[in-house]
Amino acid sequence: MTLFSSQAINLSLRGRTQAEILHELAEMAAGLGKINNPKIFAQALTVRELHGSTGFGDGVALPHTRSACVTSPGILVARTAHPVTWNASDDEPVSCWLCLMIPENGSDADTLLLSKLCRKMVNPDFIAALKTRDEHGIVELIFNAIS
Repeated sequence: MTLFSSQAINLSLRGRTQAEILHELAEMAAGLGKINNPKIFAQALTVRELHGSTGFGDGVALPHTRSACVTSPGILVARTAHPVTWNASDDEPVSCWLCLMIPENGSDADTLLLSKLCRKMVNPDFIAALKTRDEHGIVELIFNAIS
């Protein structure tokens, strides 16, 4: 399976709460065959949020988890037209998510590849592109970030 593809993008999430968004991300991951249990995956993402918000600021969050329910590492990108309260570092609501999935027994190579993407999250140009590009542009952006 591939780490990322255009099928891993949803630019019109419907959720209005953090729990609803995490559930939608879990359903996306399940639909891609990246996880074997969306309920457990959503719970793992929720637990991660309880340890500290993944809201980076500027309307972007990076929910992520390492879990036994993750069968293949992956990346999801999602946006909504209705910003959601997220307890972000700047106290602003979030409308764009980059979700990382890592198998519990994933390889160091998987982790290093995903960490390359995380480092891009501090680049304002990367964030602006993530928030505004269409699906094709997001695919290009993510592949450039991890290659």
